[in-house]
Amino acid sequence: NIKNSTSLCLYCVTSTRVEIKMDFSNEGMGVVASLRRFFRLYFNAISKEISRDSLFRIGIKRVCVLGLSLLTFPLLIIWTHFGFWLDDIFFSGWKNVEVKTPCFIVGNARSGT
Repeated sequence: NIKNSTSLCLYCVTSTRVEIKMDFSNEGMGVVASLRRFFRLYFNAISKEISRDSLFRIGIKRVCVLGLSLLTFPLLIIWTHFGFWLDDIFFSGWKNVEVKTPCFIVGNARSGT
């Protein structure tokens, strides 16, 4: 069960069970919390990749992709939070808008909806 919209869990699925590895429901929603979550997930994934029981080989291509993601995702997180900050400055009333009849747009995953 998800307590609220800020809850985020990382699940590790094996052939026989699902284990909850990390629970981020107690962290904040700011840029520092987002970067902390990213680095925790990233380095947890790296440690799993280089462990002995990993199914994957560490090759040049994988190192390049992991290095590129280590550079680009934090910049994307900072850029997104900068946009949130600008929204609070230029459109400060967005938090006070009362939604009378919500409209839900539902589509197939990865369809561009």
